[in-house]
Order: sequence, then structure tokens, then C-alpha cells
Amino acid sequence: LIETLSEDRASVMQEKKHLEEELNRLRGATLVSSAFFATNPSGQELPHAKAEAGARALPGGGACPSEPETDRLASVAAIREDEGVDSAVEASMVTVHENILMSEEKQRILLLERTLHMKEEENKRLSQRLMSQSMSSVSSRHSDKIAIRDFQVGDLVLIILDEIHDNYVLFTVGPTLYFLHSESLTALDLKPGE
Repeated sequence: LIETLSEDRASVMQEKKHLEEELNRLRGATLVSSAFFATNPSGQELPHAKAEAGARALPGGGACPSEPETDRLASVAAIREDEGVDSAVEASMVTVHENILMSEEKQRILLLERTLHMKEEENKRLSQRLMSQSMSSVSSRHSDKIAIRDFQVGDLVLIILDEIHDNYVLFTVGPTLYFLHSESLTALDLKPGE
């Protein structure tokens, strides 16, 4: 049962790590998209500036010396204006499309955050269950029989050579291990082990 709980906890930790990586990747992508649209909001001002520059570049410097040239300038300005409107509509559609994509990404981020939170809760629950199973197995066995092989990073363990079986035994009872100096054994009325 302890091995199964340890394996479950390890798989939950692996899945949690994967979800955190995906969440960070999506957050980074959302920030990049937001920054892009903040620097170029709609593109509406650019076509008008191009139209004015085009009108200035026409012969006569934008002045209207004759009637046919005025008509020609008006038609060029109308075409430029239509291009500006088309460009503005296109930029607006792109913005709406990107906003939809960003809202989908935000929903996915929220879903991943909820899933990550649930995995953290499951991890805590499995850790508590593993600890309670470890404690009950310790109380049911003698202390020299403890041989738990699955530990997490940061767990405190005591490693002792079992010369009879020619292997090492890992002891863990609680979050803290206590070591006694040999001089304090008599004061505590304890005898050293053999």
C-alpha cells in the first residue's frame, strides 16, 4: 500500500510539473500577444498618413492648379481612403480574432490553474496518507525492521548498514530525526544498542 501511494504521489508530482510548464508557456504566449497589440492597436492611423504622404507626393505639391488634376487628386484620395477603411476593417477583424484566441488561451490558463490546484490538493492528501501509513507500519513493526525505499527530495532519513543481510536500511519515522551523544545515554537511563 505504501509503495502504491508513493507511486501515485510520484505520478501526481510529474503531472503537476508538466501542467506548471504548460501554464508558464501559455502565460508567456499571452504576454507576447498582449504586447504586440498594445504597440500596434488597430493600424487605422497608418493608412491616413500614407494617403496624406501620397497627396503631397503628387505633382503640384497637393495644390489644385487645374480642374482635371483636382478630380484626379480627389479620386486618388478616395481610393486611399477606401484602402484605409479596408485596412482598418481588416485590422479590426484581426484584433477581434486575436481577442477570441487570447480569451480561449485565458480560459485554458484558468482551467490549467484549477487542474494544478486540484493536483496540489491530491498531492497533499496522498502525502498525508503516505505519512499515516508509514507511521502505522512503524508502530506495528519493530524499529529494526523498517525498510522503506521510496523517499522524496528533502526527506530526512537515517541510513544504517544491516550487516546480517549485507544491505543498508533507511529509517524515517517523522519529520525530525534525533541523535544522542554517547555521554547522554546514562543521563537518560538508556543503554547503547549492540
